[in-house]
Amino acid sequence: MSTVALRKGPDGAGGGHVGSTMMSMYSDLLAATLSTRPEEPGDASAGELLAALIDARRRLAAVSPTVGPSTPTTALAAHIEYDAALIAFCEARDIDTHPDRFGTPGSERRRLEEELARAGIDVEALTHASGGPAPPTSPGRDRSDERAR
Repeated sequence: MSTVALRKGPDGAGGGHVGSTMMSMYSDLLAATLSTRPEEPGDASAGELLAALIDARRRLAAVSPTVGPSTPTTALAAHIEYDAALIAFCEARDIDTHPDRFGTPGSERRRLEEELARAGIDVEALTHASGGPAPPTSPGRDRSDERAR
């Protein structure tokens, strides 16, 4: 993931030049995706939001390098879709998040998944239990002992 530094112009608007304000292209794509959703998170039921999250997680797992090949565009779309569903579900549960926090997507994704797990919602386990592929291993997370069980 790359970031682009933008310098604020005299009117406070970004001028597109390298400067001191860091802006993540991934966060921008995520914010744009969220701005096009047809309804506010409060309009959907918790069950609908959870189902959308699990479906997105399934598609994310399907583009994992351990599952099979995918194009970079397909992988990016799956990550954006999952993170947008994760944000919507977390917002509905009053868990603080925002696309700007996805400057390092993996870190914010893990933080939100851990918050949900503390609340008793293990997204990876629910995805696997619903017939989805085994979740990809997150960096720094060894699942070999889980597979042996």
